[in-house]
Amino acid sequence: MKKLLCVCAAALLFTVSGCSDATTSVTDGSTALITVGNTKITKENVYTGLKTQGAVNSIINMVTQIICDNEIPLTDEIKAEAQSTMDSFKGYVGEENWDAFIKGNGYASEEDYFNQRVVLAARAGHITEKYLEEDWSNVISVYKPRQVQIFTTDDEEVANKALEAIKGGKEVAEVVEEMGGITENYNGSTQTLSSESGLPTNVWGNITKVTENNTVLDEVQYSLDLTTYYVVKVIATNPEDFKETAIKGLASSTTLQNEGFAYYLKKYNFNIYDIDIYNAFKTQAPQYLVQ
Repeated sequence: MKKLLCVCAAALLFTVSGCSDATTSVTDGSTALITVGNTKITKENVYTGLKTQGAVNSIINMVTQIICDNEIPLTDEIKAEAQSTMDSFKGYVGEENWDAFIKGNGYASEEDYFNQRVVLAARAGHITEKYLEEDWSNVISVYKPRQVQIFTTDDEEVANKALEAIKGGKEVAEVVEEMGGITENYNGSTQTLSSESGLPTNVWGNITKVTENNTVLDEVQYSLDLTTYYVVKVIATNPEDFKETAIKGLASSTTLQNEGFAYYLKKYNFNIYDIDIYNAFKTQAPQYLVQ
């Protein structure tokens, strides 16, 4: 019942027309939906509560459902992902607490929770990948994914020795092991990176200048504060050659997740007509104001 009231109220937020400073309301707002003793909770109380308490998250969840229904088919693979997620979370919550958790979150049963919450989350996890597929040419133009192998160290002398060894034909991973490279982010294996991956802009700029595969950058690269030194081998320069891997890697970027969601908001003409809701989005989720 709680979800039904939220859905009905939220539907009004998207359908009321008028000027940019409009404030929406419900008809028969004084009608009681709930009574406690002599106190009434009216339609208007519920609607106002939705607008002022968690409206942004509620609306995003509902819009996510719409996007998924149109863009992300419910496959056996996604169902399996959802089941695995729920099994893990159930273990974390504890079998003895599970029913209380389900009901405490407003679901009548585990099946309702699975279908309405867990499956939706699993489907939503594929929105970014779908966006990257759909807008691929623009994405690779902006984010320039590349496959690279990197040795890093905080010692310039060690970096120069590593560069000589790699230019001489040694594998980057082998040099990392032999010379004790910093492996927190880069261990010499082939990685798919982009402009969103966190490399210093000067280093990334030099990587994207390379046009031939399996090219070792001629000089040791360095962070602007000279605390980290990089030896870089560019393995692949054309994202079309590693598209599937690139999409998997790019999909973990928060920037691209937000960009992908906003892409589908535009595609489905997401508009907010209530000034209070608009201002809430402006404060809490401005990246989704696409109207």
